[in-house]
Amino acid sequence: MIYISKKKRYFKIKNKTFNNKRMLLLFLLITFISSVVFIRIFFLQIIQSKHLTHQSDLRSLRTRIEIIQRGNIKDRLGNLIAVSLPVKSICFDPQFFF
Repeated sequence: MIYISKKKRYFKIKNKTFNNKRMLLLFLLITFISSVVFIRIFFLQIIQSKHLTHQSDLRSLRTRIEIIQRGNIKDRLGNLIAVSLPVKSICFDPQFFF
């Protein structure tokens, strides 16, 4: 709707598509969803961090001892070129010491 004064100095246009109630509802909806997401992030990162770290370690950290003998390398006449000897390896876990 357009309002025009008698002197034709100004226009006042009333826009019916803009609704304050819709904007308020949209703002409240976005605020609610973002607050739920932030609360969930806080709960997971702060409150359940030790439990989730333990569950993660159970799924990913495993100790397995394998004894594998590699084969010998021979030339075309059957003479040994290289022999694989069993050796012991040492592994260091920093979480165990620190």
